[in-house]
Amino acid sequence: MSNDKDWYQYMREGEVDIFVKNTVHTYKSVQLRLGYPPEHVVIYKILKGDSSDNIPGITGFPEVLALAMAKSVQNYKDLLTFNFPYSMRKWRVILKQRWSIVERNAMLIQFNPEWIEKALFTVTKRTGDKKKLVQLLRERGVNSIANKLEGVV
Repeated sequence: MSNDKDWYQYMREGEVDIFVKNTVHTYKSVQLRLGYPPEHVVIYKILKGDSSDNIPGITGFPEVLALAMAKSVQNYKDLLTFNFPYSMRKWRVILKQRWSIVERNAMLIQFNPEWIEKALFTVTKRTGDKKKLVQLLRERGVNSIANKLEGVV
């Protein structure tokens, strides 16, 4: 229900899709487009930054390395244990030196699971076609938010 890629971190295969501009983006379609699991967008953004939220990444961090790490690392704390290719081992040292940037970015970019319902409700309240939105939410099993939008709390 948003075009902000930060929401991808909530996607789960077969469970959570993203609705943007009358199009449903499934887990698989987003994974194909990104090249890594949608929920790993956090790893990529921690390393490369997020210009839409004015969060700088690690200066000069290679795109190919950020993509490889986003494909395989589950948690940002595991970035240092990543099996760096020989030609990119210097980046392990640089990552250690700039770990404060990694932790700051993780704090700014990672959503906490307990925020999701409140955040979804906030975003959905601004949608123009409320009936269509409620229908889409119900189809996807997000009944608590659909109820709030209909005033059935």
